[in-house]
Amino acid sequence: MDSFKDEAIAACEDVRWVPSWGRDRMRSMILERTDWCISRQRRWGLPIPVFYCKDCGKPVCTEESIDAVASLFEEKGSNAWFDMDAEDILPKGLPAPTAASPPASKRRPTRWTAGSTPAPPTSPPWKRDQGFWPATMYIEGLDQYRGWFQSSLLVAVGALGHGAPFKECVTHGWTVDGEGRAMHKSLGNGMDPAEIINEFGADMLRLWAGSADYHADMRCSKEIFKQLTQNYLKFRNTARYCLGNLDGFDADQLVAAADMEELDRWAVTRLNTLIEKVFAAYDNYEFHVISHMINDFCVVELSTTSTSTSSRTACTARKRTAPSAAAPRRLFG
Repeated sequence: MDSFKDEAIAACEDVRWVPSWGRDRMRSMILERTDWCISRQRRWGLPIPVFYCKDCGKPVCTEESIDAVASLFEEKGSNAWFDMDAEDILPKGLPAPTAASPPASKRRPTRWTAGSTPAPPTSPPWKRDQGFWPATMYIEGLDQYRGWFQSSLLVAVGALGHGAPFKECVTHGWTVDGEGRAMHKSLGNGMDPAEIINEFGADMLRLWAGSADYHADMRCSKEIFKQLTQNYLKFRNTARYCLGNLDGFDADQLVAAADMEELDRWAVTRLNTLIEKVFAAYDNYEFHVISHMINDFCVVELSTTSTSTSSRTACTARKRTAPSAAAPRRLFG
């Protein structure tokens, strides 16, 4: 690890980390790392099909030995590697040095298998087929700073001689129950998305996903969905009201800004400000911020100020003059 640790840390600077503290977390984990093994310290993983000579200790890995191991796995599964001797795995007639027993500890770490995902694009055929390098984004749970994120980075830098295998790295928390507990079958606190859709509708599930702060653990319960119902109805009724007031509106005959009433100009300005903030939040993957901003816009700007005034204007205006015609212009955006 020491031979390429500086390069791995430098590669972190080329990545956009969401949240931003991901950069420091990855850097600290690499700094504290002293070994190259990127597997969990457990007796599991996939065997490395390499044999060693009993006399000289040199590794033996030929096309014939690989084919023999592949045929064995196809017939008996990978566990046969640990149940059989080398003499029983290798085909007869191979040179004497291959008659060696594979050490039981020689396994390919599952972290290496996951971390080697950036390997294919580095070879010319794969890079030509995929068309780009590095990947645009890696997205996974918070535990992958020690797992997939880090193993991919170490493999790309240490084994392949490239920089970070991703441009952006986004992490999220876990889905937990309403009390913040992990969902387990034994606790009976799990929630099936199909059940949520059947009871509350698919739009409610989408709204929950869009309004939850995924940087932390996201709580999920029927009580939360019942609370979100109020937000959903506010969105729906606001949109319904706006569409209803566009009856007879011609988008090709917009009222000029100079002819709009002060309230209408204010509403359009507030809408444009909201649009700018929404686009900025999308760029930062802050989806919950978007949901909350739109909710506040519907509740405050539209419900308590703009639409209530428009209702009074519509009731008092006998025909749509320029000032009253500006209301649909404002609603149209």
